[in-house]
Amino acid sequence: ILHELENKKPVRRVLISGFDEVSVLNGLRDERDNSEFQGMKNAALARSRADWLCGMNFSRAVTLQAQSSGYAGTVSIGRVQTPLLGLIVQRDLEIENFKPVDYFSLVARLKVEKGEFTARWRPHAGQADLDDEGRLLDRRIAEQLNAAVKGKTGKVIDYSDEEKPEGPWLPFSIDKLQVLASRKYGYKSDEVLEALQSLYEKHSLTTYPRSDC
Repeated sequence: ILHELENKKPVRRVLISGFDEVSVLNGLRDERDNSEFQGMKNAALARSRADWLCGMNFSRAVTLQAQSSGYAGTVSIGRVQTPLLGLIVQRDLEIENFKPVDYFSLVARLKVEKGEFTARWRPHAGQADLDDEGRLLDRRIAEQLNAAVKGKTGKVIDYSDEEKPEGPWLPFSIDKLQVLASRKYGYKSDEVLEALQSLYEKHSLTTYPRSDC
């Protein structure tokens, strides 16, 4: 609208993340100049024009090609639609043509002076009968490895000990929370949603409950 009206006046933008009072007031306090969002406008315009060009030209070209082979309908081609459909078809074909293959791994429970730990066999670079993911496909080799180490004494020649941070669990989606609350406490779906709405509106303890964000 601003472009069509050739607006020259200053424009401010208010970003509101929710419809509650706190979110609205925070948005009003943080007004921003519309020029900051020029990049977003350009990106949206580019997507719009790409959609139009792809749809108009490719749909016609592919439709004519298909009709020359006897197809009587129209083929719709889109910038997003067609690649996404291609991925779905590719995945469907992978599932349809999938052939399960057995593979073998060797896991040992090792006792040491101050307890025990679990060790996994890791194949060396020249190991035979491995698939593309480095998994052993020959049962005979797995049995030979098992017999070679079972009941034997070994020596730890190197180890590393480090602490790794663990992030918090992701919050519940509405569906998962409703399932858990129903199974564990017998709550109905609408009761769970009502409680979430109360936590959001009255106590400001949760995000907007009717969204997966």
